[in-house]
Amino acid sequence: MLSSDNENGAGANGDANSYGFWIQPSYRFNKNWEGVFRYSYTDSDGRGINVSDGIRNAPAGGTMDTLTDYYLGFTYYISGDDLKFQAGYVYGESQDTVTGGSAKATSSGIRSQMQVQF
Repeated sequence: MLSSDNENGAGANGDANSYGFWIQPSYRFNKNWEGVFRYSYTDSDGRGINVSDGIRNAPAGGTMDTLTDYYLGFTYYISGDDLKFQAGYVYGESQDTVTGGSAKATSSGIRSQMQVQF
């Protein structure tokens, strides 16, 4: 869990006490394959957050108050931890403007990476 206390973080006369958390369970099916799920939530408490703050390369979608994102993917261990390929689907949603209005921005896509350790 992460939290912050930002003096004047929600404007000239308002402090922000932001918090967030994530959980990421995984299951190793065998020596080469692992399934992964992640859930994360951030409440900016009026400070503001964009979808692009939590999801790499996502469009900004406007400054909102909360962000929720999900990831479902896999890891293929080609050569133990020295060489692996990861891929999955990511979906994120930010809600409610920092000024109190009702709004929503979403983003989804496929994320992948090859990791080499030497």
